Amino acid sequence: MSRDLIEKLKNSNIPNSYYALIALAFASIIGVVYLIAIGLNTKEINQDVATNNTPVKSNANNASQIAQNSIWLDMSREDVISALGKADWAAIPGDTGTLSLPDETFGLELRWNNPACRDVVVMFSTPPHRVIGWDDGNKFCSMAKKDDRAEFSCALPDRKELCE
Repeated sequence: MSRDLIEKLKNSNIPNSYYALIALAFASIIGVVYLIAIGLNTKEINQDVATNNTPVKSNANNASQIAQNSIWLDMSREDVISALGKADWAAIPGDTGTLSLPDETFGLELRWNNPACRDVVVMFSTPPHRVIGWDDGNKFCSMAKKDDRAEFSCALPDRKELCE
């Protein structure tokens, strides 16, 4: 079918510049179809999360949404906490375990509980604690979380000031 179309186009008296326009039109149509497919897939994922008996916050209150729109590199710890609220967990240098810092280039890692999705995680440099990376938690929604986080709780005296 496509070979017949190509042959017909070659045998027609269409100027070469129009071929570029035709190719652009086909690419645009494919792009629109792709974007529609992505939108439908996202809708299905959100419906799956909502049906797993896990409370889902509205987009306006969702920590993932806030992180996507409000966090940027080199932002201060205070500004991050102002945007996301008090953190639930903090990892500091010397911690061990599942939430410990990956290496010595990190000075602090704060985490926020994000119902129905992975935690929102913001990584900071060594003091004065500026953002060096983050995960808005919107991927892998509805995956089970581990409950071995007590040692990282922001209620602990050595973390409380870092989380507020």
